[in-house]
Amino acid sequence: PTIDGSVYGGSAFGVVNSSSSSGSASGNVAVTVNNGIITGSVFGGGQGNTTYTPYVLGNINVTINGGDITGVFGGNDQAGNHNQTNEVHLNGGIIDNVYGGGNRSSVSVTHVYLAGASVTNLYGGSNTLGSVTSTSVSISSGTVQNIYGGNNEGGSCGVTNVNITGTAVINGSVYGGGNQVNTTTTNVILNSASGTIPNVYGGGNNASVTTANITQNGIPVTNMFGGSNSGGAVSNSIINHTSGSTQNIYGGNNAGGNTVVSTINYTNGTTTNIYGGGNEANGGESNINISGGSVTNTYGGGNRAGLNE
Repeated sequence: PTIDGSVYGGSAFGVVNSSSSSGSASGNVAVTVNNGIITGSVFGGGQGNTTYTPYVLGNINVTINGGDITGVFGGNDQAGNHNQTNEVHLNGGIIDNVYGGGNRSSVSVTHVYLAGASVTNLYGGSNTLGSVTSTSVSISSGTVQNIYGGNNEGGSCGVTNVNITGTAVINGSVYGGGNQVNTTTTNVILNSASGTIPNVYGGGNNASVTTANITQNGIPVTNMFGGSNSGGAVSNSIINHTSGSTQNIYGGNNAGGNTVVSTINYTNGTTTNIYGGGNEANGGESNINISGGSVTNTYGGGNRAGLNE
């Protein structure tokens, strides 16, 4: 089929899985797409607007097995707050943007599993509005351009977890935080993938993070940054490099913003350059601890910070 609008697991403006918005859940929501063209988006939750709030009681489970879809959301569209668990399973199909949370709505806990689909941008959190308590992004197979553990353009996000294992192909960047939204704590764990990941950030794109954590367990990486990309302040960045080949490691940010304290614990692996600071971004205190592996050059400071100031 071709669907010119959107698909909702919940209602337009009402309540599902209960007789009232304050009642107890009597079931869960399950949305499954096996094929077709959806020019709008698939929502596990309801629609809503500025006047009416949709309510979904119970857990939400969205499964994409195939199709060509513009967007997939685990939560609601224009309003609401889903307090149960959201799960999005991406087993097949071609999808532009995936959000574990809602569009302009809040969620509590999200889980996104990439296991075969082809995705351009994947977000663990929500899109333009909405608070998210915690996110979990698990990558095992399929293809993805960019991965964000947190939100996209608005709202707030607490704890994010990005775990990459299996044979997935990642062509762009992995961000522990959000695109333009601050995150409290990020955790990025790199176990295995197919090919080399161009860029890995413990922080976000243009966003701040209080504590950013990266654990490198063996995926080939070109550039690894403990901090964020184009902007944002990172209070603490911690990189634990236990194995794998990482060409360049930066404890701080890439092209803007700053990292207050960066720590790199290098126990094994192969690396050409280790910078305690950032690339073209300012940094504060840097700590580099090397106890094993093969490293060509080590710099306590950054690469090109301050050249244009």
